[in-house]
Amino acid sequence: MFKDFHRIVSSPDAGVVLIDVTRKVEESFVTEPRVLQDQWIRMGGKSHGRVIDGDKWVCLDPSVAPRPPGCIVYSFGINNEWSFDDAMVLYGCQVWSFDPTMAGVKDHMRRPKLAFLSLGIASKNSEKAQTQCPKPFQYQRLADIMVKLGHEGRHLDYLKLDIEGTEVPVMEQLLSEQPHLLTSVTQLALEVHPGRYRGQNVTSHNNPFHRLWRIFQNLRCLGFKMFSWNLNPVTVYKWKGVQRSACYEIVWMRETQP
Repeated sequence: MFKDFHRIVSSPDAGVVLIDVTRKVEESFVTEPRVLQDQWIRMGGKSHGRVIDGDKWVCLDPSVAPRPPGCIVYSFGINNEWSFDDAMVLYGCQVWSFDPTMAGVKDHMRRPKLAFLSLGIASKNSEKAQTQCPKPFQYQRLADIMVKLGHEGRHLDYLKLDIEGTEVPVMEQLLSEQPHLLTSVTQLALEVHPGRYRGQNVTSHNNPFHRLWRIFQNLRCLGFKMFSWNLNPVTVYKWKGVQRSACYEIVWMRETQP
């Protein structure tokens, strides 16, 4: 599948294409009838006019479905939109929700089996000072967060990263330094933000299209298969008459050995 990568990104329409790249990834990741339509379920989501936001797709195929009551969900990026997290608790999982940017919201138990931490995920442990907040935002690597919660060596049934553009450095750090953590994840939901393509050179290693494509490749090497992607209708634009988006919701699954 990857032999055509350099030809693809060198073409005149190259980087339009996160969606086209995603289709290629999807075609290679998902073998029919491996993932069936009726084995997906939308968890959470609220309607904002014609747009549903906050939902995530979960695959319920028996080989990858979260298994209550011991299933573990990490949900990074809340912004006071709890519908997915609440739905996963009702499904039967234990959920840890993370967001350091919610003003005035401290660590607490939102409900039984749903804990909130005012903490973010990053490629390195850090603090970020904020002019409107007396306390700096706290960020930690996934490995350190799992140790903090007593989950070192544990399996994560669902990892959601909705972290507004920082998903790229986080995923790059995990793939390059701690891929074993990702192999402990069964379903991985990413909101990715390549931005708009306007003819820029996507062969550059710093280009977001290129960086995301490398992430997709490496996820495939770890055994992940894409089973769902959707464009974000709020960030839709047109390039050469074709509808694109600056943001996509993508979910992968990884089958583990019994």
